[in-house]
Amino acid sequence: MAYALQLDKNTIERVSPEEYLRREREAFEKSEYFEGQIVAMAGARPDHNKITTDLTVLLSNRLRPSGCEVYNSDQRIRLTGKRAYFYPDVSVVCGDESLDEDDCLLNPTAIFEVLSTTTEQRDRVSKWLHYQQLPSLCAYVLVSQEQVLVEAFERQSPEADWVYRSYTQLEETLSLQSLKLTIPLAEIYRRLRFEPVQLEHDT
Repeated sequence: MAYALQLDKNTIERVSPEEYLRREREAFEKSEYFEGQIVAMAGARPDHNKITTDLTVLLSNRLRPSGCEVYNSDQRIRLTGKRAYFYPDVSVVCGDESLDEDDCLLNPTAIFEVLSTTTEQRDRVSKWLHYQQLPSLCAYVLVSQEQVLVEAFERQSPEADWVYRSYTQLEETLSLQSLKLTIPLAEIYRRLRFEPVQLEHDT
């Protein structure tokens, strides 16, 4: 997710979902909505954009034969009860898509978020708790831009428990059974260069 502006909770105006959507239709920049609060979004770092772009292409190429649709960060998702509206970095729908009257996606099969220092806490906690309420969601994937780290939460049905897996080596391959999908981490991070970890030695 691109950077979200951190605002003092005491200064944030609380609005209805309808008012948020009205403002969003007229706005030049995207904003998310979270339980009455509008959170403005600012631009992301180049590394974030590189990962997001490559993920979108990789997913589109691999999932096209199965009929799944892949959406970039311009696709808004509506959460249960209209309590939240988010723009994931990448979302996937397998099967018939469901959109509301405002073209908000209601039934993502998978959601991918590229973490940043300002949004990681929300992606890991508050947004993840809301995403879990989506009956259609089978996979939630977090991708770090600071290090080689891909984390996947996956379930095989709405009644099943979420299973967590992490990948920390470029030689590893992300595997999502719910999408019948595998992606080498080397392809996700192909345009990034990480500094080698310097181990401290006692003298």
